[in-house]
Amino acid sequence: KNATATTTGTKQFTATVLGSTEGVTWTSSDTTIATIDAEGLATVVTATATAGDKVVITATSVEDNTVVAVATLTII
Repeated sequence: KNATATTTGTKQFTATVLGSTEGVTWTSSDTTIATIDAEGLATVVTATATAGDKVVITATSVEDNTVVAVATLTII
């Protein structure tokens, strides 16, 4: 699901892989705009992000790296 965050904000992402006990790994397409931690919390990089910037947040199954979900985080 796509989401928005302010230039000083955070956004919590969640993902569940059915039948998996290992969970997912999270990545950001541009860590100069937003980072994402192991728990799925995306944090906008205040020093470099501006309104209108977008990053793709990806959740990848730990058990099967062909199982992925993506969402776009738009900075407002």
